[in-house]
Amino acid sequence: DNNAANWSYEPDGVIKVAGYRPGPGPDAMDVVGNRWPNLVVEVALNESEPHVRLKALDWLNTCTVPGTTGDRGVQQVIVIKIGTNLRADGHRTMKAMRFERGQPINPVQEIEFGNHGGNNGATVANLPGMQLNIPAAHLYRPNNPPVGLPVTIDLDLFFVRQKIEASF
Repeated sequence: DNNAANWSYEPDGVIKVAGYRPGPGPDAMDVVGNRWPNLVVEVALNESEPHVRLKALDWLNTCTVPGTTGDRGVQQVIVIKIGTNLRADGHRTMKAMRFERGQPINPVQEIEFGNHGGNNGATVANLPGMQLNIPAAHLYRPNNPPVGLPVTIDLDLFFVRQKIEASF
């Protein structure tokens, strides 16, 4: 649960890595002392895309100590927006967005991975352009990532699409 100064959300999922969390310091936690996760996942079906985009930006602005701008809050937000209407072929539209703390333009990555017009999206694993690419060093700021971790953590949207389609 997020208990920032003037809003509260509960994310659909988080990744918290022991020993590599944002911090230390009072701006590394919410107002009741819960440490911020490294990554937040939001899945939106009935929420509008503009609304879920604003939620993602709210998560990136989790630093709760006035006058501080450190890298101690949520570092990455992944949004999965699922279309509510079935297409004639029985598929849904799906979009993945990756937001990153400290970037002048967010989302930093946006991929249509369901069926969109002539684009069939992530229909097989390892399809070029159908992965979210998270720089490991950006996920663990201000700390260094664990030794042995790849430089980039790739999330293949084919597997996300399979799970979504199996849910309906």
